[in-house]
Amino acid sequence: MLVKKALFVIAASLSLYTSATAQNTIPNPGFENWVNQGTYEDPQDWATLNQETSLLGISTVTKATGTDAHSGTSAIRLETKSVAGQIVPGTAITGVFNPLSLEINGGFSCNVRPVSLSGWYKYSPAGLDGGSVEVILSKWNPATFLREPIGSGIFIEPIAVNTYAYFTATINYVSSELPDTAVIILLSSAYNTPIPGSILFVDDLVFDLPSGISTPAHSYEISIYPNPNYGTFSIEIPSQYSVLNTQICIYNMLGEQVQHSLIRSSANLLINLTAQPSGVYFVSIETADAVKMQKLIVR
Repeated sequence: MLVKKALFVIAASLSLYTSATAQNTIPNPGFENWVNQGTYEDPQDWATLNQETSLLGISTVTKATGTDAHSGTSAIRLETKSVAGQIVPGTAITGVFNPLSLEINGGFSCNVRPVSLSGWYKYSPAGLDGGSVEVILSKWNPATFLREPIGSGIFIEPIAVNTYAYFTATINYVSSELPDTAVIILLSSAYNTPIPGSILFVDDLVFDLPSGISTPAHSYEISIYPNPNYGTFSIEIPSQYSVLNTQICIYNMLGEQVQHSLIRSSANLLINLTAQPSGVYFVSIETADAVKMQKLIVR
């Protein structure tokens, strides 16, 4: 089975924000932006299993349009299918998913304590199956070099819902700390007992924030250049961020860490990846203020 409930290794985020500002930073929350990968499309800033299943001409995640979108022009459609003798749930994750180890690296920046994750969905289960939307909040501990759980919430639907309905996944906190990273997982089937034919639609995700907290007006970017490149590139961190003990982790498309560096001084960093093969990588950058993950292409 390609997907089951795994231990999550959450090491970075998709956007860099000032840590003093409250945020509702879910990437591509209405699934309006999609990336054409040739034989399939993926929602921008979300990882799926389409790269693996498309080798057999199968996509478990597709763009839903028309009446299958709750608002805007599109939503996400996840379907559980049989792939080479294995049952594969439709899966979408705000991170980098390793189908071999079943771990997730990455996430997106979140430095508030949302009450819940909400959105719109409809569901067509096969048999006694159940679809789900899950959110996990965590925080990097620089003293232990470990990521610690802050809270999580999950919404599970075991029955058919033929028209869009509103859902809420209440977040249960296990720590009084503020998180710095969030991961959202969408599944068209139960973790351990997926059934082919189950279909989940999701649209318009939003964090429900405590009263009086607003979302940021803008974000700050870290520059990686050139991108694409031939294995050597520079990383420039804006001056408003401390570079003391900045961590740089690079992952391949399987979610395997291929390089790790600890930066102690310079805000302009030169990285050498020439020992790795050409392909798509993800650069995780974690400063004392915030975290970021960015796609990198090595030719």
